[in-house]
Amino acid sequence: MNVSADLAEQAKDAFWIARGEYRTFSAWVEAAMRRHIDATRRAHGVDEIPARPGGSLPTGRPLS
Repeated sequence: MNVSADLAEQAKDAFWIARGEYRTFSAWVEAAMRRHIDATRRAHGVDEIPARPGGSLPTGRPLS
């Protein structure tokens, strides 16, 4: 997974503000991903997120 360096720094800064609520940066990222998955599931009206066809994602150039 590639994200821009700016986004990664913003995420680290946001974690730092919330560090009392999360044991690690990884825990903060996992919680954010779970919230986004739940929001996507609700937005698309599905109980379960279906597996992606072929099991892979399109590739692209790194953002950073």
